[in-house]
Formats: sequence, C-alpha cells, structure tokens
Amino acid sequence: MMYKTFFACLFKFWVWQAWLAYAGSLAAQTVTNISAAYRNGQIFITWTNIPGVDSGFYYVYTNSEPITNTNFSQSVYLGRVPYNSAFNFRLTYALRIPTLKEYFVINDAPKQVLDSTQGFFVMNCTQANAPAYFAVRCDYGSKAPNWSVTAGSNATVTPVYQQLDPIKAYFVKKIKAGGKNDSMEIYVHYGGKVGVGTYPAMANEGCLAFHFGIIKKGTSGSLPMYIKFHGGNGDFVNAAISANLGDCWKVTLDDWIPAFKLNPEGANTRWLGYHEAVDIYNLNSATLPPTSGIIKAYTFHRVEWTLRWIISNWPGAIDTNRMYLNGVSMGCGAALLLATLRPERYVGAVISMAKYNLNAPDDSNPDCKFNEGKSARSEVRRLWGNEDSVNLSTDIPKPNHPGEFFRVYDLTNTNHMLDYIKYKPVPVIHAINGKSDELTCWEEKVHLYQTVQSLNIGGYWYWDLRDHDGENAMWSTLKLSRLSPLTVKSSYPAFSNGELDGNPGSIPNPQPPYYSGDDIGTLHGFYQFNPSSVIDSASFWQAFVWIEADTLLDNSLIPAALPTFARVDITLQRTQHFKGFPKKTTLYWCNIHNGDTIKIGTIKQKYANGVPKPLTIKKVKIYPEGNIIRVQTTPFSRIQALTDSGRPSLTVYPNPSDGRFTICLPAASQLKLQVYALTGALLAEHHVSQITEGSLFSFDASGWPPGSYLLVVTSESFRLTQPLIRQ
Repeated sequence: MMYKTFFACLFKFWVWQAWLAYAGSLAAQTVTNISAAYRNGQIFITWTNIPGVDSGFYYVYTNSEPITNTNFSQSVYLGRVPYNSAFNFRLTYALRIPTLKEYFVINDAPKQVLDSTQGFFVMNCTQANAPAYFAVRCDYGSKAPNWSVTAGSNATVTPVYQQLDPIKAYFVKKIKAGGKNDSMEIYVHYGGKVGVGTYPAMANEGCLAFHFGIIKKGTSGSLPMYIKFHGGNGDFVNAAISANLGDCWKVTLDDWIPAFKLNPEGANTRWLGYHEAVDIYNLNSATLPPTSGIIKAYTFHRVEWTLRWIISNWPGAIDTNRMYLNGVSMGCGAALLLATLRPERYVGAVISMAKYNLNAPDDSNPDCKFNEGKSARSEVRRLWGNEDSVNLSTDIPKPNHPGEFFRVYDLTNTNHMLDYIKYKPVPVIHAINGKSDELTCWEEKVHLYQTVQSLNIGGYWYWDLRDHDGENAMWSTLKLSRLSPLTVKSSYPAFSNGELDGNPGSIPNPQPPYYSGDDIGTLHGFYQFNPSSVIDSASFWQAFVWIEADTLLDNSLIPAALPTFARVDITLQRTQHFKGFPKKTTLYWCNIHNGDTIKIGTIKQKYANGVPKPLTIKKVKIYPEGNIIRVQTTPFSRIQALTDSGRPSLTVYPNPSDGRFTICLPAASQLKLQVYALTGALLAEHHVSQITEGSLFSFDASGWPPGSYLLVVTSESFRLTQPLIRQ
C-alpha cells in the first residue's frame, strides 16, 4: 500500500512538471501571421492562433506607430476575443447540424471564411485617414502572461489607414428556414464598445458578432416587412416566421451573448442590453446585481441599426409604412419596446406569452419564475439591478426632454410605456397569454388589462388556461395577417370598455389555482372593423364596425350567442387628416344602422399639456350585421349614410335584398366598385367609366351566404362606402 501511494504521488508530480513545462512553452509563444485590412468603415485583424491552446483570450492593441516592446504600454487596448474566436458558435448552434462547424465570414466580395487555426478582431474606424498598427498578446490563465511583441508575427509592420465609410453586414449563406418553400439569407456584422456615426456601440467588449436572417418573398415593388423576435431559448433561424404572408420580407433578429459560465449555450439581454460593467464572459449565477451606473441598451440600438441597414441596403424594396412586429415569450419585450418607443414607425405587433412588467410584485402562484428568489427574477437583476432598490437609467433618451433618459424598469413596464404613448399614434397590438403560465406569471396581466381599458389603448387581448408552452390552449394562434391590411398611415377605431369584454379576474389570488375571473376571455376581440371602410378626411371620419363571435379550438363559439347589440367605447386612432382641432372644438357624431340613424351626439377636443387627446366616443351600440360610425366637423342637418354637404351620394336598393342589388352611381369619369366580406376579404371588383349622375349598376350576390357585406366605391376625387345586407 505504501508503494502504491508513493508511485501515485510520483506520477502526479511528473504530470504537474510536464504541465508546467507545457504552460511555460505556451506562455513563451505568440500568435503568428498577423495581418490587417480595411473594409467598409472597419479594420479586420486576423492571425494564426497558437497551436494546442483550448482556453483563454487574445488581447488586441492599436497604435498610430508600429507597436514594439518599448511602446506597448502606450498603445490603446481595443478588447479581447476567445481563443477560438473564428468559430461561429451561435450559427453552429442555430443550424442544429451535429457534424457541421461554422466559421466566421469576414468578407462577402470576394467571400472570405476563417478556419479553426485563425483568430480575428474587428475595429470600428473613428478617424479618417489615421494610420493604425496592431498587436496581439495572449493569456491562458498563467501567472506570467506573454507581453512580448515580435514584428510581423504578433504585431503588424505596415499601417492600415482608417476611413469613415458606412459599416455593413456580410452575407454568410442561404438556408431553408421559415415556411415550406422559404429560403433564409443569413448575415453577420461585427460590433463592439465603440460606436461611430450611425453604427452604435453594441457591447462593452471589443468585438462581438451579430446575426440576422431575411426571407424574401416577391421581387418587385415596395413590400411589407415582418420582424420576428425569438424567445429566451430561441435563435434567429428556428424562430423564422413560417406563415404565408404573400409577397413580403420576413426578418428574424437575434439576441445572444457568449455568457457560457451562466449557460453552456450562452445567454441573452432580454432584447434591451445590460449594465455597462457586466463582464459577459464571466457572467454567472453568483454575479451580483449592479447598484449604480448606466444600463446600456446595446441590443435595442443594434436592432434599430439592423433594420435601418436593411432598408437602406435595398433601396425601395421595403415599404416603410408597412412594418409589423412579432414576438414570442421574451421576444415580446422587443416588440413592445419598438411599438412604444417608435409608435410612428410600426403598424402593430402580434405577441404571445409576454412578460409585461419586469418590476411587477410577486405573483400569488409560488411557482412563478419571476417571484423573489426564482430563476427569471435573478437573471434580470444580474443585468439591470435589484428592482426593489434601484431603477437605473438607460442610454435611451426621452424625446423632447433634453438630458433625460428612460429608466430600465420603466422601459420594461408596459403599463408605464402605454401611459407614455397614450396621446401618440398607438400601434395595434394583438396579444395572447395563459393563466397557467408559471414563467411570466398571470396576475401582472390583470393590471395591464386595467391600464389598456383606462387609457383607451384598444388592441386585441386574449387569454385562456394555457401554460407557457401552449398546453391547454383554447384560442387559436394569433395571425400576423390580421395586421396586413393596415399601414402606419391607416386610421382605425380602437375599441375599449366593451360590454362583451371578458373578466380577467382580480388580484391577489392567494389560493390555488391562483387566478380568478373567466377561464377563457378577450378584451375587444369580438369587436371588428373593416380597414377598407375607414374614411379619414379633414372634415369627417367614419368606419364600418360590427360584433362577431369567435371559434375556439374545440369548435365551440365564444360567446355562445351574440346579443342584439353591444356597447363599446371607440377611439379614433392614428388619424392622418381628421385632427388638429383647437381646444374645446365641438365635433358631431352619429351611428347609422341599416341605413337608419340610431344615435347622434357630440364630443369635444381635449388637450393635456398642450397635446391633443385622441377623440373617444363612449358607449356606442355595435350590431352583428354592422353599422357606420361617423364623426364630422359640422352639425348633421340631415342624416344620410356616407353623405355630407358637397359630396356625392350613394344609393343602393333594395337593401336588404335577396342578393340582387342595384346601385345608383354618382357622376365620374372612372369608378371602381369593390365588395368586401366583414373579414376584409375582397369578394368582387368592377370598373365602370363615363358615368353620368344617376346611372344604374346591378350585380348579383344571390350565391353568397346571407350576412353583411361592404360596398366601396372609389373615384379620383372621392371614396364612398355602404353596407349591403344579403338576406
């Protein structure tokens, strides 16, 4: 036994001596074949790694003169990259091909791909025509890191001159992703702690890579863009939008940082960013929350740059009036941030399983992951601080408030942000959540729904008993196509406080199942409007609206039976022309049902802090067969559907009918007649020319199902609408 112990100790000694010799030899080595090249506002530094090293970092320095052993200390430290910096871990992970390893592309014309023997670093240029030399040192955890400089080996000998050209993303490859016949183009760009021009700082490290994917459907004209944000464990490839949305661009962005000590697959920034002093390479479960300083919105700024770059890189390809947001789980945070910080840019958002308030108190459900001591709460605090004691400032400025910046737990509280935009054009939000969601918790939703109703925000909000993964769902998946008919220039009626709205329950709920109210419900989901019916002029505004039941996944109807009518508040949102009225201006509204005026009223233009409030009509009766809501600047002397003084009239008879309609047309050189279903689907279109006043046009809809339809008549100078009732 004594001999075995002796030889075991001797063997360990030999191994230790061998390791010290090996480590010493590594410490004595440097990278080789260093080179630097300028491209598109950045300098790409590459080198050959030290063979056999499987940990640690390379540290990159720059100087306006060749770097030597004597002036090393006067050189500028740019940042560090891991020992295997050429390996594209994120793309390899996203592609999910076990035998495939991806390496970074650093040029796409001609294509240049790194390999496993190389390392690289990308520097943003900050000074036009300034010479730059570079050196790379190494440190593999030894006590004596190698600071030696060898010209031509780990230090460049010729200068590269900086230029301030626009920075770009580089094409990587094309893969199958998204829908059945979709192909995704993958791009990568390189950012760091130094922002320049319109290219913002994207990390507090010197060089990180960021990906995004584009699926292009259709090749001509300005197309809509749908923007997807993945959830907490997702990625930009597997989260690609699969829905068939016609000719469009489907863009998927990515939120990832190489925090491997926190998670072997890396971590995320909740689509916002992190504290300026967070060490992402050493971030771990023991990292303490910051207590002071700034939360840098690295990810938010990067997302905005990416979208701007896509629009500018393909001029005319994107219709910037038709940009739509889509998020799931953590990705909902990105959609909500853009919708509330940039409401003028985005039509709306479709989101599923959102966390609406990262400052919410503990949920009654003890298993909620955002409760005190639970995993999600701890993850957020490591990045942004303990919400119970600090609400740190971000670097996102408040518009029209010089020197003021949003605070992090205000930005990530949807209640606060909806209040912030309550007098601005509000994007249309479609959202679904589950009462059994133990990740994002339920009770915060009750508070949010109260905010939505009190501020007349509108949107469509659904809930059932699903968990975070969608088990026990009763509502079908929310469709992005519901936003497609709208643009940022489209006015729409925002519904709130409806008699058909469900009861989400009260708070708190200290006993199982930790929720109350309706198991399945919606705010505003039974109130609909036809986007084609909205007329938004300087003198009047009107829309065709109706109520309808929905079908759940078990094929049951909700509500089981519709009432004769249901009241709801209607707010005129995103008006482009019917606006700008002086304070206390009286405006006149009417409600027209089946050609009869059932209600006339007035509203006044109100202001808050010098800003006009959106106009809201209270308790409007809405019918299943539909009715027209009209608001105008002058009193109604006589009520005619869709007619006012000086405008052409439109008469349809018989209406209701068995399907055979005759239209008495106004005079015009050209007219387009369109008939829509209440869902917005175009059912028929006719063109007539050289029409005299009173000309008759007949069409047969006897083959259509009984119900309500909408006739839209358009000329060069006017647009008229009229509901049609097929008995």
